Amino acid sequence: MKRTTSILKMTMLLLLTAFTTYAQQIGKDNPLLGDWKTSDNKYYLQVFLTKEGACKANLINKLNSPEAPLAVLSAELAGTALNFNGDGWSGKAEKGKLNLVKGTEKLVFNHYVRTSPTMGAAAPKDAIVLFNGKGLDEWGKLAPKEWLKPDGPVDGWKILPGGILEVTPGTGSIVTKKVFGDLKLHFECRLLGEVTNGGVYFMSRYEINIKDSYGQIGGSPSGAFGNISKPADFYPSVNMAYPPMVWQTFDIEFRAPRFDASGTKKIESARISIVHNGVQTYKDAPMEEVKGATGILGEAGVGPIYLQEHGTAYQFRNIWVVDKTVKGTENAHTPVVASADGAVKKGGGGKKGGGGKKNGTGKKPGAEGDTAAAGEQPAKKKGGSSKKNATADYEGEKNPAYAAVTVMITPDLSGKPAKPVGFNHPGVLVNRAQLDEIKKRVAAGTEPQKSAFEALKESPLGALGYTPQPRDTVSCGPYSKPNLGCKDEQNDCAAAYTQALLWFITGNKTYAESAIKIMNAWSTNLVGGHNYANGPVQAAWCGSVWPRAAEIIRYTYKGWSDADVLKFQNMLRVQYLPSIIHGDCENGNKELAMAEAIINIGVFNDDRTVFDLGLKMWRGRTPAYIYLKTDGPKPIDPPGCGPAIWSNKGYMPELVDGLMQETARDSHHPWMAFASMANAAETARQQGVDLYAEEGKRMVAALEFQAQYLKPNKATPPAELQFALQPTWEIAYNHFHNRMGMNLPNMKLVLPTNRPTKGDHHMLWETLTHAEMGKIGVPEQVKKAK
Repeated sequence: MKRTTSILKMTMLLLLTAFTTYAQQIGKDNPLLGDWKTSDNKYYLQVFLTKEGACKANLINKLNSPEAPLAVLSAELAGTALNFNGDGWSGKAEKGKLNLVKGTEKLVFNHYVRTSPTMGAAAPKDAIVLFNGKGLDEWGKLAPKEWLKPDGPVDGWKILPGGILEVTPGTGSIVTKKVFGDLKLHFECRLLGEVTNGGVYFMSRYEINIKDSYGQIGGSPSGAFGNISKPADFYPSVNMAYPPMVWQTFDIEFRAPRFDASGTKKIESARISIVHNGVQTYKDAPMEEVKGATGILGEAGVGPIYLQEHGTAYQFRNIWVVDKTVKGTENAHTPVVASADGAVKKGGGGKKGGGGKKNGTGKKPGAEGDTAAAGEQPAKKKGGSSKKNATADYEGEKNPAYAAVTVMITPDLSGKPAKPVGFNHPGVLVNRAQLDEIKKRVAAGTEPQKSAFEALKESPLGALGYTPQPRDTVSCGPYSKPNLGCKDEQNDCAAAYTQALLWFITGNKTYAESAIKIMNAWSTNLVGGHNYANGPVQAAWCGSVWPRAAEIIRYTYKGWSDADVLKFQNMLRVQYLPSIIHGDCENGNKELAMAEAIINIGVFNDDRTVFDLGLKMWRGRTPAYIYLKTDGPKPIDPPGCGPAIWSNKGYMPELVDGLMQETARDSHHPWMAFASMANAAETARQQGVDLYAEEGKRMVAALEFQAQYLKPNKATPPAELQFALQPTWEIAYNHFHNRMGMNLPNMKLVLPTNRPTKGDHHMLWETLTHAEMGKIGVPEQVKKAK
């Protein structure tokens, strides 16, 4: 009887705990979410829910800046309060007050709500009121596959008290009955706490995106161009998004494209100026070319305004427009013709609006569509090829220098993992002695490993209950359209590596089993490889990271069966190598990522032929990516590709020591390339091959060139170039400074401000694994490999 009673009590306790946990979920209408600031306006805290439902907070000192936050904290609900922890800070919010403490530093915040200065703007006398809360007479339901005219009355959108129009998911978009050319539009909108990706289209062609970007760092914020392929990745330099449940304003001046006397040839592109929540984010910006479904419409002198329903409820109010259409443009339209292969082509293509050659080469900077930090100038345009197609392969980008490579890309049917061929294991990026030293430093509370480990453990990637999301095929188009498994794969390979590190450092077998679960899930499910234009670089990023996790687990934990190891080796061999072994001529960051992945896969798969191919690709691209004056008046060409593109938007930076091929593009892509370069050199060095020695002058020059423009260094950067902190540099700095004794004074000052690094694509946990690590575990150098 006593045993039964005990079991009942235990059951009730578990049920109560489960209920309490559920009850403590933070609701999207929690009053503690949103904006906080100190009384002196020196610090701000943005508290928000992630798409996964976790509560996060960004500590910043520049409101609306795209720069990385000073700290990122996690929050948990405790009654009616929120408890915060992260990056050394801890604190509590309740009743409109929030306190944060880090050591002796204390910050006190007050909750506040921002209000746009144009909120409630009255419609001018000459305006057409499109919605004032009283009806939808000016609107109709968007015609299927037509987009240029309504198809009956609006069906399903809700008119709510307070003059609010709410988008109802599944009811379709709406479009104005009238058409407009030049115009001035005012509207107010509010997001409701759900993942939102809506938009407002001018002339049913040119989209301004409305999305949940509050708290977002980098990338495309709300109010950015949505379906514009040229200029590509043209983002505002500020993220003006307000928190969910707070009304926002847009005041937009749109200028329609201009046409020649025939009315069929575009001679000037559409242009737009946007004021978002009272701050100008675009000024007379060109909208040269649209993509996606609206691209089949061609371009015209007039068209309707269209509000998009995209699967999520969000709200509008106070919509009015001043019609400034130029007389005589009503019938202007570029012809839309079908090519022999059935593809739709747009006519026109005038001097300003029609594309053509750029920088005198006919080539354009590549746009992988991967994550990149926003520019530091208003509406800074990132380099990108507006001609890039979401094709199922990347035939046009393959490097002829690697057309005839011969490596094994069929499954090994022997039933056993590949036989050893002399590689050091674990030996992808980190070795066993390094892992032991990391564990020792974390246990002793030694910095910077102590703080780096705390970041590792707090990361969602290290959650004990992490659930993988494997796919049978990963389809990655430019600008993440489509994005079918791309982010899932990136998260899962990074989580496997994170969990592997946590296993070794803590000794908790649950982490090892979690890493195995993730790797087995993908090796079981992935059968269709990687396709579309960004499939190869996606395969490179994850092909770089998977072997890091696999090496640690296979050679430090006994619970991964040989059958599963073989299955994982076959996945790397069959699902990854075919996408990356032929290189890439579009941009250096791609081919360097491929080189790293090939080297790493070669080590884990005990395949010398693959490893040597990675070395060859690295040796071909690295000297062509970082310039030295000793190269002469122009950079070295990458083998097989001809001259790479070093300019951007017509601007060619001065060729100085340390300039990288994509420095003119943005601040992110060149360091993705450099990270691949350093990671590959580090793995090669773990195997006795010293790639560092071969191109060390270039790599050190690149580190110092970048660092001179970052605080606390004081050099003034060229106005056309962008520089920002990146989650890398530790591996290369450790080698050149701590191992080789080289002096890197600029980077030495920057690194403490960048620690602890976390993760982005293949750049992961570098402070933890390599900061101040020196020569620990590094083998003697062998003679130069093939």
